[in-house]
Amino acid sequence: GITLKAARTNKKMRQVDAAKALGVSMYTIQNYESSKTYLDVHMLKKIEKLYGFPYSEIIFLPNNYTWSVETCQHETRKGDDCLC
Repeated sequence: GITLKAARTNKKMRQVDAAKALGVSMYTIQNYESSKTYLDVHMLKKIEKLYGFPYSEIIFLPNNYTWSVETCQHETRKGDDCLC
């Protein structure tokens, strides 16, 4: 998958360029990329066409989301999984 920001930068576009092409403000693009606002179906179709990626390949995550998995330090009985 690819994030909205990565899809835009792969097309060598700045936020202001994408905003103009999509008919929205640069702040709207910023909000889409940071998952502060979500796209409607009409805008998704425009973004798919502009960036060249289908909706199914776009990852919608906030900028502060981390992909790391922390190891649980809780003691459990042998064979039991921690539920945290």
